[in-house]
Amino acid sequence: MRILHIIHSTDPATGGPIAGILMHHAVTCGSPFNVEREIATLDPPDAIWLTDLPLRTHALGNTHHFLRTPRKIQKYGSGARLCAWLRDNAERFDCAIIHGLWNAASLAARQVLPHSGLPYFVFAHGMLDPWFRKRFPVKHAAKCLSWSIVEGPLLARARSVLFTSEEEKQRAAGCFPHHHYRGTVVGYGTADPALNQPVDPQAAREPYLLFLGRLHRKKGVDMLLQALSRIAAPYRPTIRFTGPDEEGRLPFLREQSEALGLTRHVLWTGPAYGTDKADLFRKAEAFILPSHQENFGIAATEALAMATPALLSDQVAIARNVMQSGAGFIANDTLDGTYALLQRWQNTSETARRKMRSEARALFLRDYDINRNAPHLIATLQKLL
Repeated sequence: MRILHIIHSTDPATGGPIAGILMHHAVTCGSPFNVEREIATLDPPDAIWLTDLPLRTHALGNTHHFLRTPRKIQKYGSGARLCAWLRDNAERFDCAIIHGLWNAASLAARQVLPHSGLPYFVFAHGMLDPWFRKRFPVKHAAKCLSWSIVEGPLLARARSVLFTSEEEKQRAAGCFPHHHYRGTVVGYGTADPALNQPVDPQAAREPYLLFLGRLHRKKGVDMLLQALSRIAAPYRPTIRFTGPDEEGRLPFLREQSEALGLTRHVLWTGPAYGTDKADLFRKAEAFILPSHQENFGIAATEALAMATPALLSDQVAIARNVMQSGAGFIANDTLDGTYALLQRWQNTSETARRKMRSEARALFLRDYDINRNAPHLIATLQKLL
């Protein structure tokens, strides 16, 4: 089976979609699946991260000088070269998967794929969530116009729109009018780090909570800082904030933490990858994510894989599964809810924490191991073709 992945950028700092592609590739490239994959992207041909990609990648974006322009302008840059490439190469593949919406790559796909004869799927990656409509009403109005001529017809003609969870699928329903589409829940997950280094749920942990993700406003970082400041200093935990700052919010967040008297309790460590990221999960007492919107929560599954309990808002799609499995706590995505998460964890005994670590690891193996989920996705695509 030959699959073409169409994605705006393969930069690892842009979030989970490219990581998901690479993990699925690692599982299914050999026997018995023998899936061949290629990527078409609007990255500049000289982007430094392209050299690390293990599969054939066609970088069809503007050259490096374009990177001096703001990221938002890059996002909606020209997809003319991608359109031409798709017309010339579509027949080489059995299907295509478009990752994400509202960018020049999905626009190029809209212009070519519905008329190409190549079956295609759209992986929504949370981009149909109604939270964005509530939080950015002006932007949503612009998206409604785009939906009527680009995204709506693109989804309507797809074999299916792929969702990572039933909750994501339900949230997306009715977010935009007209252009009905077929939706399929395919699950998601992450690689098992225990394949390289055993995970011991009973091992001692270092005294910090880990926030790992983009410093995006939807992640609730400012709210987490406020909640942390409510805890009396002698009992206040340390939180390590790890992740890229795409929106330039770090100076504001630093000022906020200093104004709240949190300098000794907050660490800003920048993004982490590979073994460095795995070690942060392995050593943390717990992972915390008070996000206002997560279609899945890939970082939460990475925490579970390391037997690290997850403290989540109820807007993280897998939160209820985590709570029902005894692998963490959930609360509302409000200041009071986030404070309750911190307080509940601080009041949890070490014996109970160890049990939660065992449950976290068990939940990962049952529901979120990519070695199970990747073959399931291939089987689902084959059924839908």
